[in-house]
Amino acid sequence: VTMMERYPDSPGVQKCCCAVLWALDLPSKHPLLQKCCFLLVDALQSCPDDDDEEELQKYAILAIHRLQRGHDFWLFSVETVQAILRAMENPSSHLEEVGLKTLSCLIQHVPSEDDADGMLLVALMKAASSASCLSNPQLLKVVWQGIVKRLKRGDCMDEFLKHKGLKKICKTLHHFQGHDPWSHGAWLRISLSKAWRIVCKEAAEEVTELHVENILGALERDQVRYSAMKNYSIAFGHLAQRSDSWREWLLSNGVVRVIVRCMEALKDEHENLGWTYNESRLNKRLSSCSFALSHLYPCKEHSLRTIRLVLWAMRRSKEEAIALNGAMLLSKLSATDVAKATAFHACETLAEAMAAHHTDKMQLEGCRAFLNLF
Repeated sequence: VTMMERYPDSPGVQKCCCAVLWALDLPSKHPLLQKCCFLLVDALQSCPDDDDEEELQKYAILAIHRLQRGHDFWLFSVETVQAILRAMENPSSHLEEVGLKTLSCLIQHVPSEDDADGMLLVALMKAASSASCLSNPQLLKVVWQGIVKRLKRGDCMDEFLKHKGLKKICKTLHHFQGHDPWSHGAWLRISLSKAWRIVCKEAAEEVTELHVENILGALERDQVRYSAMKNYSIAFGHLAQRSDSWREWLLSNGVVRVIVRCMEALKDEHENLGWTYNESRLNKRLSSCSFALSHLYPCKEHSLRTIRLVLWAMRRSKEEAIALNGAMLLSKLSATDVAKATAFHACETLAEAMAAHHTDKMQLEGCRAFLNLF
Protein backbone atom coordinates (compact mmCIF):
# COMPACT_ATOMS: atom_id res chain seq x y z
CA VAL A 1 0.00 0.00 0.00
CA THR A 2 2.82 2.38 0.90
CA MET A 3 4.60 1.63 -2.39
CA MET A 4 1.47 2.31 -4.44
CA GLU A 5 0.88 5.59 -2.63
CA ARG A 6 4.52 6.65 -2.96
CA TYR A 7 4.90 5.87 -6.68
CA PRO A 8 1.49 6.52 -8.31
CA ASP A 9 3.10 7.45 -11.65
CA SER A 10 5.27 4.36 -11.97
CA PRO A 11 3.51 1.69 -14.09
CA GLY A 12 6.12 -0.89 -13.10
CA VAL A 13 5.61 -0.39 -9.37
CA GLN A 14 1.83 -0.27 -9.74
CA LYS A 15 1.85 -3.47 -11.81
CA CYS A 16 3.98 -5.40 -9.29
CA CYS A 17 1.90 -4.18 -6.35
CA CYS A 18 -1.36 -5.17 -8.09
CA ALA A 19 0.10 -8.63 -8.74
CA VAL A 20 1.04 -8.99 -5.06
CA LEU A 21 -2.43 -7.88 -3.90
CA TRP A 22 -3.95 -10.43 -6.27
CA ALA A 23 -1.73 -13.18 -4.84
CA LEU A 24 -2.29 -12.23 -1.19
CA ASP A 25 -6.10 -12.64 -1.19
CA LEU A 26 -6.67 -10.40 1.84
CA PRO A 27 -9.09 -11.55 4.58
CA SER A 28 -12.37 -9.65 4.79
CA LYS A 29 -11.51 -7.93 8.09
CA HIS A 30 -8.05 -6.75 7.11
CA PRO A 31 -7.67 -3.06 8.14
CA LEU A 32 -6.14 -2.08 4.79
CA LEU A 33 -8.74 -3.83 2.62
CA GLN A 34 -10.72 -0.73 1.69
CA LYS A 35 -7.60 1.29 0.93
CA CYS A 36 -6.34 -1.53 -1.30
CA CYS A 37 -9.56 -1.38 -3.28
CA PHE A 38 -9.25 2.36 -3.84
CA LEU A 39 -5.62 2.00 -4.92
CA LEU A 40 -6.47 -0.78 -7.38
CA VAL A 41 -9.12 1.37 -9.03
CA ASP A 42 -6.75 4.35 -9.14
CA ALA A 43 -4.09 2.17 -10.78
CA LEU A 44 -6.57 0.94 -13.37
CA GLN A 45 -7.85 4.45 -14.12
CA SER A 46 -4.36 5.96 -14.49
CA CYS A 47 -3.02 3.16 -16.68
CA PRO A 48 -0.45 4.51 -19.21
CA ASP A 49 -0.64 3.95 -22.94
CA ASP A 50 2.53 1.91 -23.30
CA ASP A 51 3.91 -1.63 -23.10
CA ASP A 52 3.07 -1.93 -19.39
CA GLU A 53 -0.58 -1.06 -19.96
CA GLU A 54 -1.96 -4.55 -20.54
CA GLU A 55 0.02 -6.16 -17.73
CA LEU A 56 -1.08 -3.48 -15.26
CA GLN A 57 -4.71 -3.79 -16.39
CA LYS A 58 -4.55 -7.55 -16.08
CA TYR A 59 -3.21 -7.64 -12.53
CA ALA A 60 -5.43 -4.78 -11.34
CA ILE A 61 -8.57 -6.53 -12.64
CA LEU A 62 -7.41 -9.90 -11.29
CA ALA A 63 -6.95 -8.34 -7.84
CA ILE A 64 -10.34 -6.60 -8.03
CA HIS A 65 -11.95 -9.88 -9.09
CA ARG A 66 -10.43 -11.76 -6.16
CA LEU A 67 -11.39 -9.10 -3.62
CA GLN A 68 -14.98 -8.66 -4.85
CA ARG A 69 -15.47 -12.42 -5.09
CA GLY A 70 -14.68 -12.99 -1.43
CA HIS A 71 -15.80 -9.76 0.19
CA ASP A 72 -18.49 -7.09 0.23
CA PHE A 73 -19.48 -5.53 -3.09
CA TRP A 74 -19.74 -2.11 -1.44
CA LEU A 75 -15.94 -1.92 -1.58
CA PHE A 76 -16.25 -1.13 -5.30
CA SER A 77 -18.25 1.57 -7.03
CA VAL A 78 -19.42 2.89 -10.37
CA GLU A 79 -15.89 4.19 -11.06
CA THR A 80 -14.60 0.62 -10.89
CA VAL A 81 -17.02 -0.52 -13.58
CA GLN A 82 -16.15 2.48 -15.76
CA ALA A 83 -12.43 1.77 -15.44
CA ILE A 84 -12.86 -1.90 -16.38
CA LEU A 85 -15.05 -0.97 -19.34
CA ARG A 86 -12.29 1.30 -20.63
CA ALA A 87 -9.74 -1.46 -20.15
CA MET A 88 -11.98 -3.86 -22.08
CA GLU A 89 -11.94 -1.74 -25.25
CA ASN A 90 -8.98 -3.71 -26.68
CA PRO A 91 -8.54 -6.70 -24.39
CA SER A 92 -6.29 -9.70 -24.82
CA SER A 93 -7.90 -13.12 -24.47
CA HIS A 94 -6.78 -13.47 -20.84
CA LEU A 95 -7.87 -9.94 -19.91
CA GLU A 96 -11.21 -10.51 -21.63
CA GLU A 97 -11.96 -13.62 -19.58
CA VAL A 98 -11.27 -12.13 -16.18
CA GLY A 99 -12.71 -8.75 -17.19
CA LEU A 100 -16.03 -10.30 -18.19
CA LYS A 101 -16.30 -12.24 -14.94
CA THR A 102 -15.46 -9.21 -12.83
CA LEU A 103 -17.77 -6.87 -14.76
CA SER A 104 -20.66 -9.30 -14.55
CA CYS A 105 -20.42 -9.51 -10.76
CA LEU A 106 -19.84 -5.80 -10.19
CA ILE A 107 -22.59 -4.55 -12.52
CA GLN A 108 -25.17 -6.78 -10.91
CA HIS A 109 -24.24 -5.75 -7.37
CA VAL A 110 -23.32 -2.06 -7.37
CA PRO A 111 -25.62 -0.67 -4.64
CA SER A 112 -28.34 1.76 -5.72
CA GLU A 113 -27.03 4.45 -3.37
CA ASP A 114 -23.68 4.36 -5.18
CA ASP A 115 -25.43 5.14 -8.46
CA ALA A 116 -28.00 7.69 -7.33
CA ASP A 117 -27.28 9.92 -10.34
CA GLY A 118 -27.48 7.07 -12.87
CA MET A 119 -23.81 7.29 -13.87
CA LEU A 120 -23.48 3.52 -14.17
CA LEU A 121 -26.35 3.40 -16.66
CA VAL A 122 -24.74 6.24 -18.64
CA ALA A 123 -21.43 4.36 -18.75
CA LEU A 124 -23.16 1.16 -19.86
CA MET A 125 -25.17 2.99 -22.53
CA LYS A 126 -21.99 4.50 -23.98
CA ALA A 127 -20.28 1.11 -23.93
CA ALA A 128 -23.26 -0.57 -25.64
CA SER A 129 -22.78 1.46 -28.81
CA SER A 130 -18.98 1.31 -28.95
CA ALA A 131 -17.28 -0.61 -31.76
CA SER A 132 -15.34 -2.75 -29.28
CA CYS A 133 -18.57 -3.84 -27.61
CA LEU A 134 -20.45 -4.53 -30.83
CA SER A 135 -17.63 -6.80 -31.96
CA ASN A 136 -17.71 -8.75 -28.69
CA PRO A 137 -21.08 -10.45 -28.00
CA GLN A 138 -19.95 -11.68 -24.58
CA LEU A 139 -19.03 -8.20 -23.38
CA LEU A 140 -22.16 -6.74 -24.95
CA LYS A 141 -24.25 -9.35 -23.13
CA VAL A 142 -22.77 -8.31 -19.77
CA VAL A 143 -23.35 -4.62 -20.58
CA TRP A 144 -27.01 -5.16 -21.53
CA GLN A 145 -27.58 -7.32 -18.46
CA GLY A 146 -26.38 -4.36 -16.43
CA ILE A 147 -28.67 -1.98 -18.34
CA VAL A 148 -31.67 -4.24 -17.67
CA LYS A 149 -30.72 -4.41 -13.98
CA ARG A 150 -30.69 -0.60 -13.80
CA LEU A 151 -34.01 -0.31 -15.69
CA LYS A 152 -35.68 -2.72 -13.28
CA ARG A 153 -34.68 -0.38 -10.47
CA GLY A 154 -37.36 1.96 -11.81
CA ASP A 155 -35.68 5.38 -11.73
CA CYS A 156 -33.35 5.21 -14.74
CA MET A 157 -35.82 5.32 -17.62
CA ASP A 158 -35.25 9.02 -18.39
CA GLU A 159 -31.49 8.48 -18.70
CA PHE A 160 -32.07 5.39 -20.85
CA LEU A 161 -34.28 7.32 -23.26
CA LYS A 162 -32.02 10.38 -23.19
CA HIS A 163 -29.14 8.22 -24.41
CA LYS A 164 -31.27 6.76 -27.25
CA GLY A 165 -31.83 3.40 -25.60
CA LEU A 166 -34.60 2.35 -27.99
CA LYS A 167 -32.40 3.09 -30.98
CA LYS A 168 -29.56 1.09 -29.39
CA ILE A 169 -31.84 -1.95 -28.94
CA CYS A 170 -32.81 -1.85 -32.62
CA LYS A 171 -29.24 -1.21 -33.77
CA THR A 172 -27.87 -4.12 -31.75
CA LEU A 173 -30.54 -6.52 -33.03
CA HIS A 174 -29.78 -5.44 -36.59
CA HIS A 175 -26.04 -5.87 -35.99
CA PHE A 176 -26.53 -9.51 -35.01
CA GLN A 177 -29.04 -10.26 -37.74
CA GLY A 178 -28.51 -13.71 -39.20
CA HIS A 179 -26.33 -14.96 -36.34
CA ASP A 180 -27.18 -18.34 -34.88
CA PRO A 181 -29.60 -17.56 -31.97
CA TRP A 182 -28.30 -20.60 -30.09
CA SER A 183 -24.71 -19.37 -30.17
CA HIS A 184 -22.94 -16.97 -27.80
CA GLY A 185 -25.37 -14.19 -28.81
CA ALA A 186 -28.42 -15.96 -27.35
CA TRP A 187 -28.25 -14.39 -23.89
CA LEU A 188 -27.61 -10.99 -25.45
CA ARG A 189 -30.88 -11.28 -27.38
CA ILE A 190 -32.71 -12.19 -24.19
CA SER A 191 -31.33 -9.11 -22.41
CA LEU A 192 -32.38 -6.91 -25.34
CA SER A 193 -35.90 -8.36 -25.22
CA LYS A 194 -36.11 -7.67 -21.46
CA ALA A 195 -35.10 -4.05 -22.00
CA TRP A 196 -37.72 -3.71 -24.76
CA ARG A 197 -40.41 -5.20 -22.50
CA ILE A 198 -39.62 -2.77 -19.67
CA VAL A 199 -39.73 0.24 -22.00
CA CYS A 200 -43.06 -0.82 -23.54
CA LYS A 201 -44.57 -1.14 -20.07
CA GLU A 202 -43.15 1.98 -18.42
CA ALA A 203 -42.58 4.40 -21.31
CA ALA A 204 -44.84 3.21 -24.12
CA GLU A 205 -45.43 6.81 -25.19
CA GLU A 206 -41.80 6.94 -26.36
CA VAL A 207 -42.15 3.88 -28.62
CA THR A 208 -42.73 4.64 -32.29
CA GLU A 209 -43.93 2.54 -35.19
CA LEU A 210 -40.40 2.62 -36.60
CA HIS A 211 -39.05 1.02 -33.41
CA VAL A 212 -41.64 -1.76 -33.58
CA GLU A 213 -40.96 -2.31 -37.30
CA ASN A 214 -37.30 -2.90 -36.46
CA ILE A 215 -38.22 -5.38 -33.73
CA LEU A 216 -40.66 -7.24 -35.98
CA GLY A 217 -38.10 -7.32 -38.77
CA ALA A 218 -35.64 -9.02 -36.45
CA LEU A 219 -38.28 -11.51 -35.29
CA GLU A 220 -39.24 -12.36 -38.87
CA ARG A 221 -35.65 -12.74 -40.09
CA ASP A 222 -34.17 -14.76 -37.24
CA GLN A 223 -35.21 -17.79 -35.28
CA VAL A 224 -35.81 -16.26 -31.84
CA ARG A 225 -35.40 -18.20 -28.63
CA TYR A 226 -38.56 -18.71 -26.60
CA SER A 227 -37.10 -16.80 -23.64
CA ALA A 228 -36.77 -13.69 -25.80
CA MET A 229 -40.15 -14.23 -27.48
CA LYS A 230 -41.76 -14.30 -24.04
CA ASN A 231 -40.57 -10.75 -23.41
CA TYR A 232 -41.54 -9.51 -26.86
CA SER A 233 -45.05 -10.95 -26.46
CA ILE A 234 -45.55 -9.14 -23.15
CA ALA A 235 -44.26 -5.93 -24.73
CA PHE A 236 -46.72 -6.21 -27.63
CA GLY A 237 -49.52 -6.83 -25.14
CA HIS A 238 -48.64 -3.62 -23.26
CA LEU A 239 -48.66 -1.63 -26.50
CA ALA A 240 -52.02 -3.11 -27.50
CA GLN A 241 -53.38 -2.16 -24.07
CA ARG A 242 -52.27 1.42 -24.53
CA SER A 243 -54.66 2.32 -27.35
CA ASP A 244 -56.86 0.94 -30.11
CA SER A 245 -54.67 2.62 -32.70
CA TRP A 246 -51.64 0.66 -31.46
CA ARG A 247 -53.65 -2.57 -31.45
CA GLU A 248 -54.81 -2.01 -35.03
CA TRP A 249 -51.30 -1.17 -36.14
CA LEU A 250 -49.85 -4.31 -34.51
CA LEU A 251 -52.57 -6.44 -36.11
CA SER A 252 -51.97 -4.99 -39.56
CA ASN A 253 -48.22 -5.62 -39.26
CA GLY A 254 -48.38 -9.33 -38.48
CA VAL A 255 -47.77 -9.45 -34.73
CA VAL A 256 -50.44 -12.12 -34.21
CA ARG A 257 -48.80 -14.30 -36.85
CA VAL A 258 -45.45 -14.08 -35.04
CA ILE A 259 -46.97 -14.96 -31.63
CA VAL A 260 -49.15 -17.77 -33.00
CA ARG A 261 -46.14 -19.25 -34.75
CA CYS A 262 -44.26 -19.23 -31.46
CA MET A 263 -47.14 -20.91 -29.59
CA GLU A 264 -47.44 -23.59 -32.24
CA ALA A 265 -43.73 -24.33 -31.95
CA LEU A 266 -44.09 -24.53 -28.16
CA LYS A 267 -47.02 -26.92 -28.52
CA ASP A 268 -45.16 -29.18 -30.96
CA GLU A 269 -42.03 -29.19 -28.82
CA HIS A 270 -43.99 -29.99 -25.67
CA GLU A 271 -45.85 -32.85 -27.33
CA ASN A 272 -42.61 -34.26 -28.74
CA LEU A 273 -40.66 -34.05 -25.48
CA GLY A 274 -43.57 -34.97 -23.20
CA TRP A 275 -42.83 -35.20 -19.48
CA THR A 276 -39.20 -34.10 -19.91
CA TYR A 277 -40.26 -30.56 -20.82
CA ASN A 278 -39.68 -27.88 -18.15
CA GLU A 279 -43.20 -27.18 -16.89
CA SER A 280 -42.50 -23.87 -15.18
CA ARG A 281 -40.69 -22.48 -18.20
CA LEU A 282 -43.47 -23.58 -20.54
CA ASN A 283 -46.14 -21.95 -18.35
CA LYS A 284 -44.32 -18.61 -18.35
CA ARG A 285 -44.02 -18.65 -22.12
CA LEU A 286 -47.63 -19.65 -22.67
CA SER A 287 -48.77 -16.99 -20.20
CA SER A 288 -46.90 -14.25 -22.07
CA CYS A 289 -48.23 -15.35 -25.46
CA SER A 290 -51.83 -15.66 -24.23
CA PHE A 291 -51.52 -12.23 -22.54
CA ALA A 292 -50.58 -10.64 -25.86
CA LEU A 293 -53.26 -12.47 -27.85
CA SER A 294 -56.01 -11.57 -25.36
CA HIS A 295 -55.21 -7.87 -25.83
CA LEU A 296 -54.71 -8.07 -29.60
CA TYR A 297 -58.12 -9.67 -30.28
CA PRO A 298 -60.26 -9.22 -32.37
CA CYS A 299 -58.07 -10.31 -35.26
CA LYS A 300 -59.52 -11.31 -38.63
CA GLU A 301 -56.51 -13.38 -39.61
CA HIS A 302 -55.39 -16.38 -37.57
CA SER A 303 -58.48 -16.28 -35.32
CA LEU A 304 -59.00 -20.06 -35.59
CA ARG A 305 -55.35 -20.80 -34.73
CA THR A 306 -55.44 -18.25 -31.89
CA ILE A 307 -58.56 -19.76 -30.30
CA ARG A 308 -57.29 -23.31 -30.65
CA LEU A 309 -53.92 -22.50 -29.07
CA VAL A 310 -55.29 -20.44 -26.19
CA LEU A 311 -57.79 -23.18 -25.29
CA TRP A 312 -54.99 -25.77 -25.47
CA ALA A 313 -52.91 -23.66 -23.10
CA MET A 314 -55.85 -23.36 -20.68
CA ARG A 315 -56.39 -27.12 -20.65
CA ARG A 316 -52.81 -28.18 -20.12
CA SER A 317 -51.71 -25.55 -17.57
CA LYS A 318 -52.73 -25.00 -13.95
CA GLU A 319 -51.55 -21.39 -13.99
CA GLU A 320 -54.26 -18.86 -13.19
CA ALA A 321 -52.66 -16.21 -15.43
CA ILE A 322 -53.15 -18.43 -18.49
CA ALA A 323 -56.75 -19.21 -17.52
CA LEU A 324 -57.43 -15.51 -16.96
CA ASN A 325 -55.96 -14.50 -20.31
CA GLY A 326 -58.00 -17.21 -22.01
CA ALA A 327 -61.22 -16.05 -20.35
CA MET A 328 -60.52 -12.47 -21.41
CA LEU A 329 -60.09 -13.59 -25.00
CA LEU A 330 -63.26 -15.70 -24.93
CA SER A 331 -65.25 -12.74 -23.61
CA LYS A 332 -64.35 -10.74 -26.73
CA LEU A 333 -65.15 -13.35 -29.42
CA SER A 334 -67.36 -12.38 -32.30
CA ALA A 335 -70.40 -14.53 -33.15
CA THR A 336 -68.43 -16.30 -35.87
CA ASP A 337 -65.53 -17.02 -33.57
CA VAL A 338 -67.85 -18.24 -30.80
CA ALA A 339 -68.83 -21.08 -33.12
CA LYS A 340 -65.15 -21.90 -33.67
CA ALA A 341 -64.47 -21.84 -29.93
CA THR A 342 -67.43 -24.08 -29.22
CA ALA A 343 -66.03 -26.66 -31.62
CA PHE A 344 -62.87 -26.72 -29.50
CA HIS A 345 -64.86 -27.28 -26.26
CA ALA A 346 -64.50 -23.72 -24.98
CA CYS A 347 -67.34 -24.01 -22.45
CA GLU A 348 -65.92 -27.15 -20.84
CA THR A 349 -62.43 -25.66 -20.73
CA LEU A 350 -63.70 -22.44 -19.17
CA ALA A 351 -65.77 -24.31 -16.57
CA GLU A 352 -62.72 -26.33 -15.52
CA ALA A 353 -60.63 -23.14 -15.24
CA MET A 354 -63.24 -21.44 -13.04
CA ALA A 355 -63.48 -24.51 -10.83
CA ALA A 356 -59.69 -24.57 -10.43
CA HIS A 357 -59.23 -20.85 -9.69
CA HIS A 358 -61.54 -19.20 -7.18
CA THR A 359 -60.21 -15.65 -7.21
CA ASP A 360 -62.72 -12.85 -7.79
CA LYS A 361 -60.96 -11.75 -10.97
CA MET A 362 -61.05 -15.22 -12.49
CA GLN A 363 -64.70 -15.70 -11.61
CA LEU A 364 -65.62 -12.28 -13.05
CA GLU A 365 -63.76 -12.87 -16.34
CA GLY A 366 -65.16 -16.40 -16.52
CA CYS A 367 -68.73 -15.12 -16.19
CA ARG A 368 -68.13 -12.50 -18.86
CA ALA A 369 -66.76 -15.20 -21.15
CA PHE A 370 -69.76 -17.50 -20.53
CA LEU A 371 -72.11 -14.60 -21.21
CA ASN A 372 -70.45 -14.08 -24.59
CA LEU A 373 -70.30 -17.78 -25.43
CA PHE A 374 -74.01 -18.24 -24.78
